Amino acid sequence: MVYKLQRPPPTEPRNAWPGLESERLFDSPMPIIVVGSPAAARRLLGATPEAFAREPLLGDQELWELWFAAAGVRTRVTLVAIFNDVGLMMQAAEQNLGLGLARELLAADALRDGRLLRLSPISITHEQAHPYHLAYPPSLRDWPPLMSLLEWLHDELALSRKSLKRSTAKSRK
Repeated sequence: MVYKLQRPPPTEPRNAWPGLESERLFDSPMPIIVVGSPAAARRLLGATPEAFAREPLLGDQELWELWFAAAGVRTRVTLVAIFNDVGLMMQAAEQNLGLGLARELLAADALRDGRLLRLSPISITHEQAHPYHLAYPPSLRDWPPLMSLLEWLHDELALSRKSLKRSTAKSRK
């Protein structure tokens, strides 16, 4: 059996997967932040948002354009790599291949572990950033392994949210 951990199509948020049940894992909008490696953080310490435009940028051009607009910077965004998987993009940022934009919750573990650092207090939200769901056949609704997976996913997301709240509280002190 194949289980899909994905976003619903933007045109049909309800009943997006005919014949399947879906469990919403987290909502949007969620802060999208600039992340980079510790080396990038040292290099950009005290830098203005304009300096970010001169760095290798990873990810989605539209999101970077929105971020630079929120930062009050008019610039042409040039990406060095585009990813269809935010996890791969964050790994590239961890390896100091460029700066990335990621949903804060999805980057929580890497932020907590110090593999990635938030490089700017500026964050954006994007109305096209849909919530994530786990979709499955209705016949498996009460299947213990699926119930365990859902419980584990919700527990991990709750731990990530808690970790983010702690790190936010620390950074404000």
